[in-house]
Amino acid sequence: MKNKILIINIVLLILVSCKNNKKEEGYETSEQYGDIYNEEKSTKQFNYDSANCNRLIIGIYSETREIENKKPSKYAPYSTEKNYELLLPKKLNELFAKSKKTGYCCCPNRNLSINFYNKTKEFDTKLVDTTEYKDKVIIFDEGYQSSNIVSKTEWNNFLNETELLTSNEYFSTNLNSARKVYNYALKNNLVLKTSNKVSKNWMFFDGEFFLKVKEYGNELKAEDLVDKIKEEYKDDKFEIEVLFQKHSYSKDKSEYYDCEIEMKIYCNKDFYNKFNLYKSKSTFKKTNAEFFVLGKSETLNQIDKILKKVK
Repeated sequence: MKNKILIINIVLLILVSCKNNKKEEGYETSEQYGDIYNEEKSTKQFNYDSANCNRLIIGIYSETREIENKKPSKYAPYSTEKNYELLLPKKLNELFAKSKKTGYCCCPNRNLSINFYNKTKEFDTKLVDTTEYKDKVIIFDEGYQSSNIVSKTEWNNFLNETELLTSNEYFSTNLNSARKVYNYALKNNLVLKTSNKVSKNWMFFDGEFFLKVKEYGNELKAEDLVDKIKEEYKDDKFEIEVLFQKHSYSKDKSEYYDCEIEMKIYCNKDFYNKFNLYKSKSTFKKTNAEFFVLGKSETLNQIDKILKKVK
């Protein structure tokens, strides 16, 4: 009885709040295509509430790093194959209630992922090891700090509640058409995932450029540099992603010796042309759109009127 109460309490601690939908400062929207939540811009929310997160998508986990000379797929960690949807997230709570809580787990296999959504907004991910045991399944968080073990019978019963989704893949050099598809997907609650081979912000900006800034003898922090650029170009639309920062110190660590920051700036060509705060910018790289959309066939078929699918 005590174990059951403990499991329920832990689940309740995890299932806290999808209601925290406050947009972060600098939140970008598209006036032309409506108020679009930029999933890639925000970090995933680690708290969810099954009463508000209205869907789970269970799919094959695709490794994000090279393993045994096999390069990651262009959609890693997502996969276009065998994605299942469950519109009753509370079923996972029921599965957890039947599980054995095992806490930290080391080095499980990452066979499947369970992704938590409120419509098209992704909040959390749990991973699933289906191959370590013949008769058991391990469900664990991405940081391996918490895990649950359930029988394969219970896991299969859980999967029987899901519905297989169709996956259509698209590639286009015409961003206007691609953005219409993106807008259609959001309006119809279709999950869309962007390829790692194109700009993750093609929905908002036509391209991107890199910026590397170095300071010698002075402290330079990424957040200060970002604020400086935003203040200088406060009337323009763009987005900054910090890729790398390095600080070197004098031998006695009493002063900074070398500071280096590298970032990527998503924008349109007109902003790139006017950006002259630093001369160390790369050339402007125009992006294409490459993505896949998950949904029911009859709904996805409507997209073919906007953009022809690759497969």
